[in-house]
Amino acid sequence: MKSQRIDRRNSTLSAGLLFLVAFFGVGAPAQAFDFQMHGFADLVGDQSNTSFPIDSIENQGTRLTVDPESRLGLNLSADLGDNLTFASQIVGQGDAGGQYNLQADWLFATYRPMEGLSIRAGKQINPAFLYSEQFDVGFTYLWARLPYEVYGIYPLDSFNGLAVIYSKFFGDLQLRTEIFGGAGNETIPGPTFTFVGTSNDDKGIDVTLSSDHFKARVGYIAANPTGTLTFDVPIEKIPQGTVESVFTGPADLGTTQLISAGASLDYMKFTGSAEFARFLSSGALVHTSSGAYGSLGYHVFPWLTPYFLYAWQGDLDGTAYVFPDPSVSTTLKTDQHSETVGLNFKVSPSAVVKVEYMRTQANFVDTTQDFGANTFTASVDLVF
Repeated sequence: MKSQRIDRRNSTLSAGLLFLVAFFGVGAPAQAFDFQMHGFADLVGDQSNTSFPIDSIENQGTRLTVDPESRLGLNLSADLGDNLTFASQIVGQGDAGGQYNLQADWLFATYRPMEGLSIRAGKQINPAFLYSEQFDVGFTYLWARLPYEVYGIYPLDSFNGLAVIYSKFFGDLQLRTEIFGGAGNETIPGPTFTFVGTSNDDKGIDVTLSSDHFKARVGYIAANPTGTLTFDVPIEKIPQGTVESVFTGPADLGTTQLISAGASLDYMKFTGSAEFARFLSSGALVHTSSGAYGSLGYHVFPWLTPYFLYAWQGDLDGTAYVFPDPSVSTTLKTDQHSETVGLNFKVSPSAVVKVEYMRTQANFVDTTQDFGANTFTASVDLVF
């Protein structure tokens, strides 16, 4: 889940990083390290027929908005010699209100003491899903929006810590195992509140088997996040006696666990992927949640790919899963599913245009509050 607040620490970190890169780039001999810089931009607009918030989409009724998934990014990397490399990704992300958040998605150094073994230290992306490292780069996956029903389950996007990665080839197959641990910030945006907290003991394992056309992974992450709740609506508008009114200050999610698995295939004219995730917490805010999706695309031409995606989220248990407008109802959510159809136009090797239609259906304990939403999305994704 993406935070829309400005992270000054990450902005300062990014500015410091740029200064160091510029300093070494000017002051050091050209052969001292191999420095590379790449950029990307995702310009996303959407239009929806509902004023209710639909996941991470900042829809304003039927008015065309600039989606918060619009972003501008910069990837910096360098080979420092002696089996030591450096990599970072700095992203500026906007919202419907025109505010932008500058942050370093990752900022780490990697040391390779021997063939197949890597030790990575610094800020890193949590390897929770197939496309975790591509979540902020729309150009690198088929559809404009990865399904919130799965990718919105786990609130910890990145962590500051250590990872040990071991890779081994078996013919054309690569087996990659990553064990990691550290601390990170967590944000859970709800329909009536926002949870902001930290986790000082994030830890997990990720195992991936891949080839040129196939990738499969399984993973496990555990953490103990704590933080505070800030209500997005005046507290007096929330009916007294409901479960929501309990959370007015510090909050503890308890021990959280994420179990996930997925696979992707891109072979001949077909491309697709599927993932499943199960989130468990000993706290009451987000106690349990499960999500899954499947997608399939077909390359009609090298430059044109229609695709379909179905996503589901259910097994919801927690006070966070409520109707999006507490002044209308405080009924709990039971499940959600969405169907997406889209077209991917490859304008050039570095530019893609995507158009999508997504139908989202949200269901609640009080079935009279069930509602559906139609969302149209257009995006331009660039790399440079």
